[in-house]
Amino acid sequence: MTKRLTLLLPDGQHAEIKQSAEQAGMSLHAWILHAIERENLRQRLAEHNEWCLANKGRLPDPVEEYKRRAEAKKRALGGTA
Repeated sequence: MTKRLTLLLPDGQHAEIKQSAEQAGMSLHAWILHAIERENLRQRLAEHNEWCLANKGRLPDPVEEYKRRAEAKKRALGGTA
C-alpha cells in the first residue's frame, strides 16, 4: 500500500534536488525516496549505537560469543574442543 504526500519546496531547493537526482541518474521521486530511506536508516543506526553504548558490559563480547558457539558446535559434531 502506498500513501500520497504533498511536499512543498522553495524553488531554489527544488532545483538543487532535481539537479542532484539527474546527476545520480534517478527520477526526482526515486531520489527523494532514497534520501528519506537513508535518513531513516541513519537515525535507526544512531539509536542502535546509543543503545549499545548504554548497555556496554551487559552484553557478551561478539567475538568471544562466536568462538564459544563454534567450539560447542565442533564438540556436538564429534570434534575435539
